[in-house]
Amino acid sequence: SEMCIRDRSVGGDHIIPTAFLFGSVGGGPIRILLNAGGTFVPDADDTMLYGGAIEWSFTEKAKLVGEVFGESDLEEGGGNDPLEGLMGILYSPMDWITLSAGLGVGMAPDSPDYRVTFATLLGW
Repeated sequence: SEMCIRDRSVGGDHIIPTAFLFGSVGGGPIRILLNAGGTFVPDADDTMLYGGAIEWSFTEKAKLVGEVFGESDLEEGGGNDPLEGLMGILYSPMDWITLSAGLGVGMAPDSPDYRVTFATLLGW
């Protein structure tokens, strides 16, 4: 899959090509999910994006998810790259709606100390 991100922080209005690969393994109540990708920025450092998660469906409508994700500056040599862990819950009361909440913690100096997330996904 490929998408573009509009970034105004790199000296103007640029479209930044970003590529992602997603994969999942497992059946039944437990799945392992992996992703990897990268951004390729003109006049700035390219970045590798990565993550992994374990998802446990403890009921038909609710899932517990543990995730680790981060990024690495490919040209700087690393050392100060963001890395975070997130634990959350997904609840789907109907087929077309999913509610989620999570709490994340930074695992590297350049990561946020903590992150609280809430989201609603609507789909038809």
